[in-house]
Amino acid sequence: MLLSILDEKTFMIGAKTFRVGEELSLEEMTEPIVFPWGQTTVVKINEHLTEISKELRTTRMALSNRLHEVEDDYDEETANLALKYENLERDWLYYSDTFYKAIQDQIGGQLPLIRDPETGVITIRAKQPQETLNHLRDVCAQRVNFYNYESIRHLATHLAGGVKGDVAIESEIHIDTQVPTVSANLVGEKTATKDRPLIDWLTSAVTDTYDQVVRYGSVAGIVWVHHASPLEGRAYFLNAGALLRQGQGDPKLAFTTAIQRCKDTLPTPVAMAFFVFGNVPVVDEKARGVLITTLHDDDSGAYKILTASQGQKLSTVDSGSATELLLSKEGEEPKLDPTIIEAAKAAMAVEKKPEEEIPEEE
Repeated sequence: MLLSILDEKTFMIGAKTFRVGEELSLEEMTEPIVFPWGQTTVVKINEHLTEISKELRTTRMALSNRLHEVEDDYDEETANLALKYENLERDWLYYSDTFYKAIQDQIGGQLPLIRDPETGVITIRAKQPQETLNHLRDVCAQRVNFYNYESIRHLATHLAGGVKGDVAIESEIHIDTQVPTVSANLVGEKTATKDRPLIDWLTSAVTDTYDQVVRYGSVAGIVWVHHASPLEGRAYFLNAGALLRQGQGDPKLAFTTAIQRCKDTLPTPVAMAFFVFGNVPVVDEKARGVLITTLHDDDSGAYKILTASQGQKLSTVDSGSATELLLSKEGEEPKLDPTIIEAAKAAMAVEKKPEEEIPEEE
């Protein structure tokens, strides 16, 4: 349930108002807390937390005194006290998390609370400046690092004609390869890259989604196009830029690493496209825009450099791009480092099965 902040000292959940300084009546929270081995109540867990708190203080004091008295590298009593303290800390973290979650569930919202460690009294406190009390979209997205998918899902959704049902967040592929991946279903005319070259529909996607994509920072990625049949296939959008954040500081290394990690997991591609959003010094030292380049399994390729109009601010609209992109350069060859081209060609190469020998007729 949504928690409403009426002012600095007043909150509302549903029709009930809560004020800073008020004590929560835990006795009124009678809904049982169910564990696999049984059930208990909020009051009982609170009592258990008080006992753990006392044990933590006692054990901490005993361990500190023992460390003062005995300076041997290994002392069994010191080790046992340290182990006990670690176990108590784990208990505290587990039961306190369970305790506050149970309160949140029973009152229907996430109030800012403070617990007196000695008495166990729970009081409503003031909200901290940067504290989030509701599960808004940004908070929910942080749970699964969804920012890794934001840029590429806009491109994939554009390719799918705006139909989100034809776009999949490939979480399992991400786990297997450590490369954030989104895929778009290619049906009918969407697969006709001979009639509408890959470079053209990617140009359209980049142009129409530019503002949404760059809102999440610098972007570098790969489109991995697979055709299951002349009228069916998938385009996998790989966020190679995420590898840069993980320490792969060289863009060339990020692209080749993404290809190497995915070549045994994704189906063999018939084409690859590469896109890099950011500075475009090849056009002008102040230019910003996108480099798009493609490579096909027949070794053909192309590139385009699109630049954003100078002085134009990004839009915050939810659909469509307000930033005008201008075609600055283009060519009929892939504009990529040779190392990336070789890695892409290796991924597109189809392993040919040896021809069976036909026995000669006697």
